[in-house]
Amino acid sequence: MIHNADTDTCLATAPLHADTFWLRLSGLMLRTTFPAGSDALIFTTRGLHTCFLRLPIDILFVDATHQVCGLRNALPSWRFVLQRRAKFAIELPAGVIRDSGTEVGHHLLWD
Repeated sequence: MIHNADTDTCLATAPLHADTFWLRLSGLMLRTTFPAGSDALIFTTRGLHTCFLRLPIDILFVDATHQVCGLRNALPSWRFVLQRRAKFAIELPAGVIRDSGTEVGHHLLWD
């Protein structure tokens, strides 16, 4: 689960850690939905691309203390984003950031 401690909202109930080479390489490319049983992808990275994505996504950039240090709402295909302070990038369905009220500076908890 990914939980925003500042707004007391759940951002994702079944996040998937991109901890294999293939998952880090492919992410959501060529998919029309998130992987079965997952509603978020967590990467250990400072930057992402949305090449070959078939759906817009929200991206949260999070530092080593799990504080949000950057975000992008409903990012369309063929974009590149980088957040130098980030240790993690979390891909979420478009609209989750807006609906949860998540902002830069908020603290996230996840397992």
